[in-house]
Amino acid sequence: MLRPRIYAPALLLLLALPAAGCDQITDLLEKGAEAVGEASNAAATADLTEDDKLGIKLQGYIDCINGPSSSILDAADRYASWVDIENGITGKERNVYGIYDHELNATCVEGIATATASEPHDEGLEKAGSEWLAAYKAVQPLIHDAYEYYDHEDYKDDAFAKGKEMHDPLAKAIGAFQDADQALRKAVGDQNDALQVRRLDQLEKDEGRKLRFQQANVMAQAKKLMAAGDAPTLEALDLERFDKALKTFDAALEEADKYVKANEAEADTVMMFDSFIDTAESYLKVSKDMMRRKRDNKPFTKSELGRLGGSAGWMVEGSPDKVSRAYNDLVNRSNGLNWMSYNPNGR
Repeated sequence: MLRPRIYAPALLLLLALPAAGCDQITDLLEKGAEAVGEASNAAATADLTEDDKLGIKLQGYIDCINGPSSSILDAADRYASWVDIENGITGKERNVYGIYDHELNATCVEGIATATASEPHDEGLEKAGSEWLAAYKAVQPLIHDAYEYYDHEDYKDDAFAKGKEMHDPLAKAIGAFQDADQALRKAVGDQNDALQVRRLDQLEKDEGRKLRFQQANVMAQAKKLMAAGDAPTLEALDLERFDKALKTFDAALEEADKYVKANEAEADTVMMFDSFIDTAESYLKVSKDMMRRKRDNKPFTKSELGRLGGSAGWMVEGSPDKVSRAYNDLVNRSNGLNWMSYNPNGR
């Protein structure tokens, strides 16, 4: 059955490391999931490491997690904001907000199929991907039907009869999708985290602590900070662990900022890198706000509590919701960086 939303962080895309023959793969990765199949074919002739191949494989899953997954979860939030999930539609709801629509994402469906067939094979990862895809295909038409029913205000014509009929299958399908989504996020996240660590080490070895390393290091520490702040409530937050991760992220960001200022010509070869730094600064700020709120034992007001966990939760100062949104913004900004013109020696 549909449950209150569990925060779902976006996942970082890891591009292939610079190596002979890898430019083509990096280009395909930056084009998105529709290029995963091309990348897989190119991998047969390119000089790719196993980690390069794993990064390409994971992208097929990551694009779905960062795209359609978020849309389905947003739709679930919208529906749960006005419907008593346990008891279903009564027909006496004061506000009828309906549900957000979602069209089947064919690129995602294709990307997962290609990723599942790609090397390196991993039974657990591929099983999670297949189960996610089945749950996605099951829930999408139910969401679309519910959207049209409420958007057309047909409930005014049948006294919510169809709404009541749709509720149980819809709630169960969303709940099943939530389960499958969490399983895929864990399977992909575990591999992606380990790949991120190896990639960071290899970058420092191959290039030194230049721009590509600085970006990867900021994101590695951002992820650790997000993990340190992962608590069901602010009261349950481990302040010592969170503060330690916060200081480490702050130091990584400061090093990156200093590097950019000292190497402007190099940074200019990556469009919007300055925006990446600005977004990381915003994530740092809201994380500090949450640390101070916990440190100073400042409880949320009744009004703030009513917004947490919903679509307006990110507006509450010092809240996990606000930190989560800032982290997702940072991941999306990082994923959007274009390294095709990158020159470690400047222009």
